[in-house]
Amino acid sequence: MGIVALVMLAAEGGRTFRHEIRTPYIQIALAGIAAASLTYVSQQGSRFNWFDDGHIILLTLTGLLAVILLLLWEFQFASDRLILPASPLGNPDYCFALVVSLVAGFALSGSAFLIPAFALNVLNFTATDAGALLLPSGAMLGCALLVAGIGVKKSGINPLALAPAGVVFFASAMWFMSGSTSDSGAVDLEFPLLLRGFGLGFLFVGLTLFALTLLPAKALPFGIGLFDLGKQVGGLAGTALLQTYLDQQLVYNRTILASHLGVGEVVLEERLKAVAGQLEARGLDGVVSGKVALSVLRQAVDRQAVTISFNEAFLAIVLLFLVAAPCLILCKRLLSLLSAVQVNISSQAAIAGKRR
Repeated sequence: MGIVALVMLAAEGGRTFRHEIRTPYIQIALAGIAAASLTYVSQQGSRFNWFDDGHIILLTLTGLLAVILLLLWEFQFASDRLILPASPLGNPDYCFALVVSLVAGFALSGSAFLIPAFALNVLNFTATDAGALLLPSGAMLGCALLVAGIGVKKSGINPLALAPAGVVFFASAMWFMSGSTSDSGAVDLEFPLLLRGFGLGFLFVGLTLFALTLLPAKALPFGIGLFDLGKQVGGLAGTALLQTYLDQQLVYNRTILASHLGVGEVVLEERLKAVAGQLEARGLDGVVSGKVALSVLRQAVDRQAVTISFNEAFLAIVLLFLVAAPCLILCKRLLSLLSAVQVNISSQAAIAGKRR
């Protein structure tokens, strides 16, 4: 659809379109190489144990090299053909919203990865049921976007004031999700998922309006694109880090649980005898039932280890906001201070110019 839109735009603009916009082909190629390489690394790195695999190392180096060349080309060699001919980064409010979008993207994509994976691996949902699980959250997200947008327009409040409310709603949803068990069902997850959608709606409306409202018209298209890129980068980082965290915690939790199942444990022996007795009642041989009971116990341990790992991953998102909040406040103050210093320097330079 994007390619079709570009073709239609080029056809409508005719010669004027091609004359006014000088396409930075080299930067676009470098950005495409960087995006493709680093996206693959972030999504598949955990599968190949990250940098233990040669092709992951190669793609990482390729992506980083493309990013470095893109920055050099953008700021040193191609002053007449820039990807951002009207940069929005001179606005401190936009820069702050861009930083926050990384955290918001982490939370959005990270939770969108965890929830279906939890439904598939712990609750034994089908792929269709796991996908449908997020539908109410998506509907609530749409409603929250509408409510927040109308609320800002009617009340005239600072859009950024919605962001803390969105963070509280979203973090509360992840807190509730962290208490899920292997016996949870769709009904148990409904409220946290609705709360998640509502929180994300408030968060992204507040950030988007705060970031883009005061941008000049020339910088607005580039500000929108860069803001979306920030959310995507945060989302890729969130998915990659949470997937790796899950893998590590699964091994750790399985080891901890297994350490409590040593030979001679009374509870363990009773559990094995109970399962073996049930299997013998169904007609299995005594020796076979003992082996099957041991296999059933291992599956139960694995399922509990997976459940605990997902709960810890949900809790990690909550802790992310607790750590990020003071850092973002400090970032906001530093950007405001830097902006004030730049304005002061510009004013002094203008006054000195007039005196001369």
